[in-house]
Amino acid sequence: MTQPRILVADDSEVIREVLTAFLDNLGYRVDTAADGQAALDAFRSQRHDLLITDLQMPRLEGLPLLKLVKAVEPDVAVIILTGHATLETAVEALRLGAYDYLLKPIEDMEAFGRLVARALKHHALVNENKRLLDELRQANSRLGAEVAERTRELQAAYESLRSLDKLKNDFVSVVSHELRTPLTSMRGSLGLLQGGVVGELSEEAQGLVGIAMQNCERLVRLVTDLLDLEKITAGHGAFRIALLDWPAVVRQAIDSSRGFVQSYGVDFELEAPAALRVRGDEDRLIQVLSNLLFNAAKFSPRGSVVTVSTRLLADSWVRTSVRDRGPGIPEHFRERIFQRFAQADMGEDRPAEGSGLGLAISREIVEHLGGRIGFDAAQGAGTVFWFDLPGASESSTQ
Repeated sequence: MTQPRILVADDSEVIREVLTAFLDNLGYRVDTAADGQAALDAFRSQRHDLLITDLQMPRLEGLPLLKLVKAVEPDVAVIILTGHATLETAVEALRLGAYDYLLKPIEDMEAFGRLVARALKHHALVNENKRLLDELRQANSRLGAEVAERTRELQAAYESLRSLDKLKNDFVSVVSHELRTPLTSMRGSLGLLQGGVVGELSEEAQGLVGIAMQNCERLVRLVTDLLDLEKITAGHGAFRIALLDWPAVVRQAIDSSRGFVQSYGVDFELEAPAALRVRGDEDRLIQVLSNLLFNAAKFSPRGSVVTVSTRLLADSWVRTSVRDRGPGIPEHFRERIFQRFAQADMGEDRPAEGSGLGLAISREIVEHLGGRIGFDAAQGAGTVFWFDLPGASESSTQ
């Protein structure tokens, strides 16, 4: 480690020699100057860690020297020595940046040595703080540049994804519209064949037409779901908001769902208080309920009962729950449950059915109405899908 360098400026040769010998014995590197101007020249040619200067010297006195030295090196430590001390000069020296002020003659050299050590330590700490601040500024500058670069990259990636998402949505919309008309025509033609318009079909032909009709119906539902989801996410779906008798709406959804879930061999039960009001779009909310009821029936074993319940929460929201008796949602699938085209594995005994869009559509509808949707599941113990809507009263306004 490099030893500190000290400059001693005094017009007394004896004092210069005594201080030089003492400081040199302490291991410091010492330079001397016989007057203020020589001290300033020495300081300009060689940086020092500490300046020990007399107050009164030829050519340039101690206070002007202190001021000039501080202009060259603001952090240098300075100790003023004088045999003509006044309060005014002491205050002025400290104001100009002197570390301390010492009277001559120096009677306690050990105390002087400790003062020198403290001044040098102060100088080292100031320099270390300055170095750390410089490093911090540089790190902040690098971090700021890196953040700006990453922000630009993320913005570019976002724009790219948004562009791709628009292309995808446009593609889905165009394909869906283009498929709807021929599918409707195909369904009508198959219906005519099943109805015997062109004559009675053989049993084998009837079976084939029936399969074709089922596939056609499935494609029609898929196209309808795609168009519905595209309209809602784009903000083009019309919502007719009204005050709803919620238990009556839920009961209507259950009754209308019994037909298309009859093949699953499950039944529904409703647990609902007599009077609950919500504000929303009746048709859209029946669509949400139908999706949840269809999923619950699809995953429940034959002969089981799907429980539908409504209740008022503590925050005055109305929660509607649909509980199935199925195997539960696999852990790895839960994060994707509300994504488009997400379908859980139903096992080997049941083929995958539906479009995989029901829950995505349900989430869009519920969130559009200011609600929230989720599920509570434990694999092997069934699943409860629920959605919450803000409660309303007869006097509430739209």
